[in-house]
Amino acid sequence: MNALNLAGIVPVLAAPFNDEGNVNYADLERLVDFQIQAGADGIALFGFATEFYKLSEEEKRRMLEVVVRRAQGKIPVVASVTEQSTELAVRKAVEMEESGADALMVLPPFLIPSGKDGFIHHVLTLASAVHIPIMVQYSPVETGIAIEAKVLAEMMKSNENLKYLKVECKPPTPMISALLQVKQSPFEIFVGYAGLQMIDALQRGAVGVMPGSSLTDIYCRIYQQYQKGDLEKAIHFHNQLTSLLNYIFQSIEMIVKWEKIILKRRGVISSEYCRQPEFQPDGAALELFERYYQPLTAEFKL
Repeated sequence: MNALNLAGIVPVLAAPFNDEGNVNYADLERLVDFQIQAGADGIALFGFATEFYKLSEEEKRRMLEVVVRRAQGKIPVVASVTEQSTELAVRKAVEMEESGADALMVLPPFLIPSGKDGFIHHVLTLASAVHIPIMVQYSPVETGIAIEAKVLAEMMKSNENLKYLKVECKPPTPMISALLQVKQSPFEIFVGYAGLQMIDALQRGAVGVMPGSSLTDIYCRIYQQYQKGDLEKAIHFHNQLTSLLNYIFQSIEMIVKWEKIILKRRGVISSEYCRQPEFQPDGAALELFERYYQPLTAEFKL
């Protein structure tokens, strides 16, 4: 699978629960189906949007099995390795490869930041343990580790499995430009943060976006217009989307909750339950959400 060519819209799946807080695997299957029908180019699991920090190891194993089976080779599956020690991360990476993941995303240790050298050692050790492409998640705000573009580029050339870099600094686009100026190996760049800077990132050379999983058809429409060369139309649809995103993405827990509210409204999942502690919108928040959300529903394909 080292020949995997990942680009475009690769949503990070939500973790569907029932109203009792148990993982709803039937809803997870529907969520995979929704991404495929919406035109996603890949799907990712166990990012922050998946509430990985609230899932048990057994739940993670079963969720990956369900997603890989449901995807059935129709769409590549990227599984995120979030373990806080290098030893456990290597075990998890090997397990995920054996379970059928097409690629891995690596979030370096963040509970106790390991520093630049620890970050690089963690990534390279993991990359040497598997045989599938790896995406490195560079999230200095979440991990507490900031690294210069030149150092990241040097790391990426150190192992042939390091094929992708997900840039999630604030702002991400100057880093994208800096990386492309100094990169010494053919790695590709994705941007996260709900695609708020999607157009700017693509203009600077990013190949894809990793948003949440509730508005995939909208993201795909923007990306398709951009790929066709219709920048004006891509910006038009992106402006419609960012009005909502700017409101719902004020924190990780906030956007996780709103994503599930949207997915339930769209009939994809049956419950908006998030494991505690969670963000809970009040009446005023729901009223304002409607003002941003309703105009966007006219653009839904599904």
